[in-house]
Amino acid sequence: MSDAVELNRSTTTRGTPSLKPLDEAVWQGWKAKGRAQDRRGRGTRIKALQLVSIIALLAVAALWSQLVSHEIMIRCVLAAVGGGMMFEALSKRQYGCRDLKAVHID
Repeated sequence: MSDAVELNRSTTTRGTPSLKPLDEAVWQGWKAKGRAQDRRGRGTRIKALQLVSIIALLAVAALWSQLVSHEIMIRCVLAAVGGGMMFEALSKRQYGCRDLKAVHID
């Protein structure tokens, strides 16, 4: 004893929306804008990483007598941060910065 349910069907037909052809200048502008945003974001992350590493180095230098028992962990963290900054300098082809950061790790 099932009740049949009648579906209302639309009698109008849908057409495809009209699309504007892609303008190459607009596309290149859009890509350039995206690249600029990526560069700014990456630069902000690198500046934050540098600031955190400087603060960490100063904190370790100031509190070294209390942190001697955690020396291995501190060295590993600082080496990882320095390595990240060194790889960033390599990707930007700033070899002088890479050399300074390599000295920092040693």
